[in-house]
Amino acid sequence: MLGQRERLRYWLSVLAVASGVCGLLGGPEAVQAQLSVGDRMAQIDSEIATLLSEMEESEARGGRREKELAGLRSRKQTAQRHLRGRARILYRLSRVGMWPLGGGIDSMLKHVARIKRLQGMVASDLKAIKALEMRTQAVARARAETETRSTIWDRRLQMLQEQKQRLAQEVDAYRQFHGAFETKPSMEHGVDSLGSDSGFGIRYSDPSSYAFSTERGRLSFPVFGATEIQDGQRDDGPGLEFLVPSGTAAYSVANGRVAFANRYGRYGELVIIGHGDSYFSVYGGLAELRVRVGDSVQRGTMLGQRAQDAPGRAVFFELRQGTRTLPVRQWLGI
Repeated sequence: MLGQRERLRYWLSVLAVASGVCGLLGGPEAVQAQLSVGDRMAQIDSEIATLLSEMEESEARGGRREKELAGLRSRKQTAQRHLRGRARILYRLSRVGMWPLGGGIDSMLKHVARIKRLQGMVASDLKAIKALEMRTQAVARARAETETRSTIWDRRLQMLQEQKQRLAQEVDAYRQFHGAFETKPSMEHGVDSLGSDSGFGIRYSDPSSYAFSTERGRLSFPVFGATEIQDGQRDDGPGLEFLVPSGTAAYSVANGRVAFANRYGRYGELVIIGHGDSYFSVYGGLAELRVRVGDSVQRGTMLGQRAQDAPGRAVFFELRQGTRTLPVRQWLGI
């Protein structure tokens, strides 16, 4: 139980860490996400604190019950020992028969009184043993109920811990997702390396490098073959949904570098590719991702497959310049 409490206190510290991560988010949507996550974290934290308090009280009660059970067992053994001794004496006295008459009527009366006294003591011992057994059973039942509750509490606490983990992952995914669209002053070289202080933004500074803007109106499709296309919307960006069978491959529409490859909100499994000059292509509803953050990709590089549980049963495609969404149909020439 002590180990469980130590783990709980560790997870309470996760709240502070996650809250610190939330503080890294910016903008109205980030503030709303921070409040939402903060409220959920606070609710989980409150429930964990309540459960922890109940478990500590239960542990104290369990200690008292164990002590009481030990005392009951000792008292029952003592009562049984007394019962055996008195029963043997009563048996011997009862087999004497009329022998005490030889000592006169007074001796006989004393003999009868002693037998009655022993019978009363035996009956009292039996009653005490029965009461001890009933109490022992009651305490044992209470202990079993506590163990059952402890099992339920352990499961609940594990679930809360997993919820905390998921919330922390959501915050981290939110930070990475929005960090992928960040731009900063370019480095001296053509491609700025992925530094720890720059999110996952991709920056190209060499004027002679690949210009994504020239692709407007002739950009490749993210999926091959005939498909139904419809307008779609994910968390904060409009785009196109390519309605294709589960397992259909999705491909990079142009050269670039992977800025994000993870699960995020209603996008599902998601890949973001930076193409330079703050242009980004976004591919949602994937599974079995074939790329990782930092990978260089070419036009036609396979990124993943349409997930069986993809939102809208589609590969979602979106274009952005910075955080601003672009009219995808115009860029695809449709």
